[in-house]
Amino acid sequence: MQYALDKLSILTVLPGIRNDDLTRTLHYLEVSDVEKDYSILRIFPILENCNQFVYYKHCHPCSKGLDTTLINKYYDLARLKDELAADHYHHLALKASDCIVCHHCDKRCPFHVQQSEHMQEITDYFHE
Repeated sequence: MQYALDKLSILTVLPGIRNDDLTRTLHYLEVSDVEKDYSILRIFPILENCNQFVYYKHCHPCSKGLDTTLINKYYDLARLKDELAADHYHHLALKASDCIVCHHCDKRCPFHVQQSEHMQEITDYFHE
């Protein structure tokens, strides 16, 4: 839980509420700093998703208001010849071409995706 709370892009942590989930979640408030320490994660190998967009919304909020997750989802599906996804993309209020290249999303991405550059690739793909 501490890992999630320490991430700037995570605004809320909402655990499931079934059986004893609530009791276990509230127990977090009583544990020591040592028990909250997640530095062990650093010894694991680099994620295989590095430099690849994943749909976690760590890059949000976009300063221009783009839904980068949805833009990427429609792009990925359209490249797989999903015509419905391409149509949905074309009906978005804000598209990849609306990116102002502020690099806000690039700085927030834990997977090191250069999303602002990727927006140009998406723009070119959809001929905007």
